[in-house]
Amino acid sequence: EGWHLPSDGEWTQLEIYLQNNGFNSNGVVDCDLNRLTNNFIAKSLSSSSLWCQSDFENTVGFMPDRNNSTGMSVLPSGYRSGSSDDFYGLGKDAYFWTATGANGSEVYGRSIGFTNDGLNRSSYAKSNGISVRCVKNN
Repeated sequence: EGWHLPSDGEWTQLEIYLQNNGFNSNGVVDCDLNRLTNNFIAKSLSSSSLWCQSDFENTVGFMPDRNNSTGMSVLPSGYRSGSSDDFYGLGKDAYFWTATGANGSEVYGRSIGFTNDGLNRSSYAKSNGISVRCVKNN
């Protein structure tokens, strides 16, 4: 009670805020309302531990002790496949549901991978097991 699953639009608001307020890992401060322009915010959202190592600068797995400038501490929990009940991506990826449907069988979500520098948006089958990050109601 008092919390809700954020919509796709609420996640977009977060992305734009972070990009425009100095949370890009490449140091660029954006100045528009496009979530895809200068989306280098993955490190700022990710925990500083448990991620696989990456050799690519500005990615979550590159010097992870420099992650988490927002305090969100996203963990690489992976996901459970709805079709096979197998788990994938532990240590490598993090996925989050939104409250916004993409079509009858899929919902929009966000993801971060250890070799990513940005927060990705995609749709996922409702049958998958994906993490949630709730937002406190106003």
